[in-house]
Amino acid sequence: DLLLEGTADHSSNDFARKLDELGAYFNAECGKDLTNFTLYVLSEHLATALNIIYPIFDSPLAGDPKVAGVPHALVRLYCVY
Repeated sequence: DLLLEGTADHSSNDFARKLDELGAYFNAECGKDLTNFTLYVLSEHLATALNIIYPIFDSPLAGDPKVAGVPHALVRLYCVY
């Protein structure tokens, strides 16, 4: 998945290392019509984890105009406590 390749400022390894430090799990599953992102993290680290992964959606290295700058309205956040 091109979104997980990183950004101009950070490699995919940088993101993985930062999320590992939080004990978080992040994955993407691609289908024909959608991509499902999964993030598991303790609730106390949720804001930090979201700030870490936000650039992947806002300015992906792939630079595909169909992907870059995904409108916030299209991103659904489900929190399970």
